[in-house]
Amino acid sequence: MNGARTDGPCHNRNWIVLGTLLVLTSAWVPGASAQFQPTRVFGSKAVKLGSDGLVQRLAADRYDVIALRVEFQPDSSLFSTGDGTFEGTLFPGVESPRIDPLPHDADYFGAHLSFLENYVRRVSDGRTTVQTHLVPVVVRVSGEMARYAPIGLEAASDNELLKLAQLVEEAWSIAGSLDSFDLPAGLDPERTAFVLFHAGVGRDVELLGTTLDKTPEDLPSLFFDSHALDRLLGSFNVSIDGVPISNTLVIPRTESRRGVDFIQDKAFLAEISINGLLVASFLSYLGVPDLFDTASGESAIGPFGVMDGLGIFAYSGLLPPEPSAWTKLFLGWADLQYADGSGDQLVSLTHSGAATSNDVFLAPVAEDEYFLVENRNRDPENDGLNLTVLQNGVLGQVHFDHGESGFSSFSVADFPGGVVVDADNLDFALPGGRDPEGRILEGGILVWHVDEGRLEEGLPSNTVNADRNRRAVDLEEADGAQDLGYPSQGLFGPSFDLGSPFDFFYEGNPTAVVTPAGSEIKLYENRFGPDTYPSSVSNTGGSSFVELTDFGVPGSEMTFIFRKVSEAGITPRDD
Repeated sequence: MNGARTDGPCHNRNWIVLGTLLVLTSAWVPGASAQFQPTRVFGSKAVKLGSDGLVQRLAADRYDVIALRVEFQPDSSLFSTGDGTFEGTLFPGVESPRIDPLPHDADYFGAHLSFLENYVRRVSDGRTTVQTHLVPVVVRVSGEMARYAPIGLEAASDNELLKLAQLVEEAWSIAGSLDSFDLPAGLDPERTAFVLFHAGVGRDVELLGTTLDKTPEDLPSLFFDSHALDRLLGSFNVSIDGVPISNTLVIPRTESRRGVDFIQDKAFLAEISINGLLVASFLSYLGVPDLFDTASGESAIGPFGVMDGLGIFAYSGLLPPEPSAWTKLFLGWADLQYADGSGDQLVSLTHSGAATSNDVFLAPVAEDEYFLVENRNRDPENDGLNLTVLQNGVLGQVHFDHGESGFSSFSVADFPGGVVVDADNLDFALPGGRDPEGRILEGGILVWHVDEGRLEEGLPSNTVNADRNRRAVDLEEADGAQDLGYPSQGLFGPSFDLGSPFDFFYEGNPTAVVTPAGSEIKLYENRFGPDTYPSSVSNTGGSSFVELTDFGVPGSEMTFIFRKVSEAGITPRDD
């Protein structure tokens, strides 16, 4: 039956295919696609030009997040994970998860909400703060989970998405009928995000070539704005304490998935946290588009930003990286530096994780096209990574040194378990560590090519990077190969399409190729210009006249030279 219980002492992300890992993409509506599942079901929000004429949607200085837990009528279906409740068995036949461990009670969800607060505070350098509030009851809706699950080949259609919208409507309506709690006073509906944490597992991650349980009746993780809810439901008029529910992030209790190893005849658990998903979904609420390919589900910017599946699920979802320079610019979190017309201009950038600045250099290409340059570093203080973790109800500190194989992009085997609540350097999640010779790989300069014409074209449908040949936000990969979004067909060797430590520009980047004859050709020149690969040519094929050169060694501060160069006898103007 419907109702609520008091707890004792919620953009559709499509699937993304990453080697053997098929992870979420964007889940928005209208433009919902399927693969890294787009996580958005949006109506239309106008994008405004910032003070510099740039395409931006500036974040406010403060937001509230109201989170409600919702469970379903108990079921015994083989096509969904768990029994639809928070108290029933979730993963039968396997050891309890270390990542996002049970019980999934108020403290557990409160810890994830604290991670969201800390993440936004850190990446915005305090320009934007989030105050989260967990409703102290769990509501139970009238149906089993399957009733609300968009399924089949038309899962992204309005007819199927209506099912999930009905869950949103019913859950908040039940909560609004209760007198056992009050929302915080003074909430601004324009600055309040609403989350449904639901029982069961998100239908957002699939491991290709493995034997994970097939659970098509699990729910996809989506963000609905008010326009989408009105469109799907005819009208959506639910409020609590006079506060209208104007949006909803649908988030699962966990992304971990059970499977069976038939060779060993043993069940196993693929453990994945919801930290990255929660952060990316909140940024969707702020208006940030998905930056992976929402048409194919492939990665587009790799693990170099949180709005790509490789960023969302970095370190098994425990540790999403900082947003890309463009995302920070879009939200008004970037400290822009510009060309000063002085000829050879020495540019110095503090690492993006610094507490007091988000340095980004903007090099203009054309009226609506430019390069953004940022300094990203995995360990700028040379002290490793310090995590705050909730484990067994107690907050504690966990430390990892730079280069530890047991906590890396490839394995989190040494993570002791719990919910990550904070991290002193989110960019520890970037590609790096130690190379086979033991050298530390810690990041460097990233160069982003931004085309605002393509941005304005793709923002309404969440397709800004849906054409890998016409990306609106494109990473210029320093290793000379366009790997991101082009999965390797080989069975052996590194998967550079997942992002590599050599995609950064820095002095000493060892990128080279070995010819069939065995000779080595060094590709990297420590500069980026019209005649390098990648090159600084504009998206129209003409010269940008931009050259970036003499990149420094990776560190908390990095320098390079910006200049305008002549090409084909044409001398650029200094303005």
